[in-house]
Amino acid sequence: MSEPKHVKPCQKCGGLGRIQVNEDTWRRCLCSFARVWASKVGSEIAKAKSITSSPLYSLSPPVDKTKSNVFLKGWWSDILPHLKWTFIFKFNEYDLNYYFRTVTDERLLTVWLGKEAYTSKQRKKREDEESYNSLGDLVGSKQHLVLIRLGELGHPNRAMAGVIKEACMMRQANGLATWLVESPDKLFQEGNNSYSRDLFDFIAQQFETIDLTQGDVSNVVQQVGFDDKDENLERHDYRPSAKPKFNGNGKSELDLGPALGEASRAKQHGKAQRLGKKNGKGGGPV
Repeated sequence: MSEPKHVKPCQKCGGLGRIQVNEDTWRRCLCSFARVWASKVGSEIAKAKSITSSPLYSLSPPVDKTKSNVFLKGWWSDILPHLKWTFIFKFNEYDLNYYFRTVTDERLLTVWLGKEAYTSKQRKKREDEESYNSLGDLVGSKQHLVLIRLGELGHPNRAMAGVIKEACMMRQANGLATWLVESPDKLFQEGNNSYSRDLFDFIAQQFETIDLTQGDVSNVVQQVGFDDKDENLERHDYRPSAKPKFNGNGKSELDLGPALGEASRAKQHGKAQRLGKKNGKGGGPV
């Protein structure tokens, strides 16, 4: 049995997770941010490939699609890096108090039918499991952003399209955005169990479409076959996220890419501008 790998503490903060700015002020170290961020977004997003730009979020020119309804097209593995990039900035902006939820259309229907309501559960499970008595409990105003993965319902249901529209309109009424996700192998069209013409028209009017598809995986599967034992295949699971490790330079082994440093610098610059305006000195770095 091999001994556990020794991880050196962050050189910037010495493992404290914070850095002293002056006698009365401390700020969170990037290593602490990365550790908490990873635990909140989960391993699937935290371990996704790092990218250097995304149409979903940008500082210059300023783009923030988390504030608008978006119809995302692409394989989930293609979309994950963009979620990683975006959520690094958003969690930094909200001091790690940013909340999002990813659900499937099937989950929406289950909650709408009352199957996850408090009264529908056995008495011994009511206090041990979180209950959702309505769609508002699941995708309401407590979530800054909700992602709904379409095409996950395995059987026809006449109410499904209406439930999706209701969830989107509920969030829209609260000034909150929803992202709908369409996979290339589950196109939102006739034959899809979530589809209706009314919902299709609603999405066309209220949502911006962004295509993040990188490649046609289905063709590869058909040509070479699928071997789930192939160690080279990229996998995304739902296991609890592991705590990130840091090397001697204080860099997270999760590889958060350039987004973390860029987000941190932008936040410090914003604070400096606000402080300058408060003191009557104008904006700009201190």
